Amino acid sequence: MAAISLAPRGVEGMGSGLNRIYCSKIIKAGALLADTKTLLAHWDETRSVSENLDRFRRENIFGKASRSRVEDILAIFRQRYLTSESVTKALVTLVKGQFPAEGLTRILYFHAAQADALLHDVVTEILLTLFSRGRTALLQKSSRRRVAGILEV
Repeated sequence: MAAISLAPRGVEGMGSGLNRIYCSKIIKAGALLADTKTLLAHWDETRSVSENLDRFRRENIFGKASRSRVEDILAIFRQRYLTSESVTKALVTLVKGQFPAEGLTRILYFHAAQADALLHDVVTEILLTLFSRGRTALLQKSSRRRVAGILEV
């Protein structure tokens, strides 16, 4: 993990003053919704997490050109969705059962935000505040500025 020490600054809504360590993994991964659904659709429940991941590496089910990219993606999946057997099993069941895409996307975003401190803080400290004020869209330039505002670079 390429950890970088970035402590949140005092931004409206961030009253705890807690220092957090953010990592750069979100930069490498993004949402990866299509790849996540591919992984879960190909999951073999009779195999362990390690066995499934080894098989995905061998078979290159994501169709990625570089092995290092596949490794980055699998590390993110392990962090987000594969730490709890019951969560993994539930997600596999939802994907294989063709759970509605909108609901599945929300569930996957929830797990992604739970697993990544920076993503969690952006959602809870920036997006939630804006949404509560009636804002439903955010320009990329504005979002970069707001995220930079919670980081001490």
